[in-house]
Amino acid sequence: MKTNNTPSTMNANEITAPEFSELSHAGQCLDIYLHNTREIYDRYTVPAIAAVVEAVRLNGWQLPKDEAIKNLTFWTSWQPGTKKALQAAARLVRKYDHLTPTAQDIEQVTRNYAVYIVDCAKYEIENA
Repeated sequence: MKTNNTPSTMNANEITAPEFSELSHAGQCLDIYLHNTREIYDRYTVPAIAAVVEAVRLNGWQLPKDEAIKNLTFWTSWQPGTKKALQAAARLVRKYDHLTPTAQDIEQVTRNYAVYIVDCAKYEIENA
């Protein structure tokens, strides 16, 4: 069952992502390392947020529009930096938790991570 895990600044039916509690143990560990590891944040998340902000500014997209949010989330989830961040987090899960995230874990966490990046970019644009 998928539920809505969108930030409060977005409309409830824009993007659906699994709740943290719905992830497997390996998926939860992957999500934790992805969001709480300083090296991953500095190396991959900050540049991803900057890329979304730049894409919005170059294309003149208005973030409150549902279609723009969906497009940005999809685009973000397929960026090389996003994939590298997930790979780095998966290595940490294998190293420290001795678990291997499944393809479903990676897909779900990618969705959550993309929503997080777009939400951070939206915040940065609105408060710049």
